[in-house]
Amino acid sequence: MEVRDPIYSFEIARRSVGRAAFYLGIDTMSESALDVMADVLLNYLNRVGRTLSHLVEASGRTRANVNILDALRACELVESPGVERLHSRD
Repeated sequence: MEVRDPIYSFEIARRSVGRAAFYLGIDTMSESALDVMADVLLNYLNRVGRTLSHLVEASGRTRANVNILDALRACELVESPGVERLHSRD
């Protein structure tokens, strides 16, 4: 899946990471650490999205017919070692 506006997506991820860090009691963070964490977040979300797409298509449904159980399963699978092999082929 291609991101339509990678700069905007990256800035939103940076803000999300900053807010999460602040919520967790981290009141200072270097710019490079913020950038790395934003990149990790975007990578994770991309992997969840691709896994979700594979799950839905494998069950014979369209992407428009995704439910919360599909999303939860995708999150579980992204954290498993087998998904690394799946995404290395894309």
